[in-house]
Amino acid sequence: MTSYQGLYFIVPVVALYGIALLRRWDLRLQAFLQAEPMRLLLILLLAMLVGSAPYIRNWILLGDPLYPFYRGLFSSPYLSPRTMGFAEMEWRSVALDLASSGPTPSSYWDFLFQFGTNPSFAPLSLAFAVPAFLILPAARIRRKPELACFYFVVLAAILGGPVPFIRYVWLLIPFSAIAVAGAAFAALRALRAWAAVDTRARPARIATEAVGRVPVVVLASLFILPLVVGFGGNAYFFGNNTSQGDYFRYLGKPGTDLWGDLQQTYGSDPSGWRWFNDHLQPGQRIASLEYRVYYIQAALRVADTMLYLDSQEAEPLYVMTDPGAMAAFLQAHRVSYVFVRSMDWNGFTSAALPLFQWLGSPYFPWVAIFGKSDIFAVGIQPYPDVPPGNPIGLYGIAGLTAPEVFLGKRVLRIQQDNNTPRVSVFAPVDPEVLVVRYWDSGNGLLVLNVRRAADKTWYTIDRSQKGNTSAWKTAVFPLPRIDAQSVLELGLHATGSDFIVDDIEVKPILEPWFALYGSQGNETFPNETRPPAVFIYLPFVTIGQRLTVTATAGGLNLSVEVFRNLIRPELRTGWWLQYSARARIPALPTSGSASPRLDYTFAASGTYTLVIVLWSPWKAGITPDVQITIK
Repeated sequence: MTSYQGLYFIVPVVALYGIALLRRWDLRLQAFLQAEPMRLLLILLLAMLVGSAPYIRNWILLGDPLYPFYRGLFSSPYLSPRTMGFAEMEWRSVALDLASSGPTPSSYWDFLFQFGTNPSFAPLSLAFAVPAFLILPAARIRRKPELACFYFVVLAAILGGPVPFIRYVWLLIPFSAIAVAGAAFAALRALRAWAAVDTRARPARIATEAVGRVPVVVLASLFILPLVVGFGGNAYFFGNNTSQGDYFRYLGKPGTDLWGDLQQTYGSDPSGWRWFNDHLQPGQRIASLEYRVYYIQAALRVADTMLYLDSQEAEPLYVMTDPGAMAAFLQAHRVSYVFVRSMDWNGFTSAALPLFQWLGSPYFPWVAIFGKSDIFAVGIQPYPDVPPGNPIGLYGIAGLTAPEVFLGKRVLRIQQDNNTPRVSVFAPVDPEVLVVRYWDSGNGLLVLNVRRAADKTWYTIDRSQKGNTSAWKTAVFPLPRIDAQSVLELGLHATGSDFIVDDIEVKPILEPWFALYGSQGNETFPNETRPPAVFIYLPFVTIGQRLTVTATAGGLNLSVEVFRNLIRPELRTGWWLQYSARARIPALPTSGSASPRLDYTFAASGTYTLVIVLWSPWKAGITPDVQITIK
């Protein structure tokens, strides 16, 4: 493959050859065989022949001389219309974003505006390309048609090309400089004629000639381009992006920290490349949209290290909706990790890939998190000692160090005051809890939070306080149900001290008096709680939603109570002391009534537990009839 910018100049060369023919009155064969057109034709054919090698190679090997463009003209077995369609949308989006200096709605008018004002082109664009746009139509300079052809035809080809990157306008700089210099010489001649240099005093002649040397400076400044790019830094952003520095900085400062320098330039992505250099094993592959694979050592050694998510190999992933099938497909292609760059979360391709909806789920759990650059494992990865088939894992990510040995057990350490540690579980169908067993030593608090995808906000589920017993302690956190979320992203946050964890898993709630909202349960009042009560976990609710509850049990006295958060199932009594009551019917001091009805508007978004309490004498088999609506 090759870079195709040189093709832009074929158009003006062909146009100039046509102009040469049109200059002849007789366009018959005899005129065609005249010296100048034939010489131009031979030069054109020879130049095309010399420069055609990469295109012939592409045609033979890839089926498309302009691979991967113009799929309608050339059929390539290595291109997928679906994936390439999204890839071209990405490229055009990037091109327009560069033109507008940010992710704002852009158009070709904006492109043209940025062509003259974008700091990416200072100072050369303002010195040459923009003035030439105005000078060429009106200036009287030699070879004006040829210059105009190379300027305007190439500019039109750039604007009309498949990917109108604004940086391609650099190709116009040499022709623009010649046009500006020619106009400057014309201005000098006019200045001399107006100033009557021969009749003026010596100082006046010197000043006039000094002004007249401006064209010489303009022509000499053609050498600015390679000097600025070589020593001044990035050709894309002369004024804005100085983080890369000059391209020879590694020679001038051999001790420069490579990865630190790359992070200044590319943000969090280099941390992912470095992680792969340290952890990727022989035979493992990476699924990604990453193209800067030269920073990943394995990709330099083994050609198929990368499974590109915008390639034909990945096309089946675009029609898969089952995360298990996605994981199986990737595993069949030896893919062990999915790498998402910081720029990928809002792209056209990622939006079209159902895979991205499941990243962070148990099928694709987190492995490493570096800002917005994330690495995910492929397939369910159980934590050591978790029973087979348990749909959860705990992984060595930032904040959860690699497994260590503590008291003869493999454990992970949840570092205090770190917001990164997290696990993912499937949304519960029946009442379930997340069980975390940790070493209870010192003071500290373990907080479990859940991320609601709709507003991308974290909400607290519950807390577990250390008791400094120097023994293993089990924390139990009920799992909420959130509408439209089949996977729950849970964050484990430690304060006060680190938490050493030796087991984490999902278990069903065995107490039959707990139920989920909307389940077809037949829960009877238990004799194990004091007072007898039935607990119903409400789905995640948002502020302003209205809850209406009616409860009856054959005329027995009941109360309807709403508590903040999800009440832990091991509590047999005293739950009203550990959880905040938000509403109660009937109001205290009345214990209960025959048919209580509660109307409550939620004052805060989050999780809630509805409790139906029996205040009449308990008898076996008493089942309340509860009607619940949430609007």
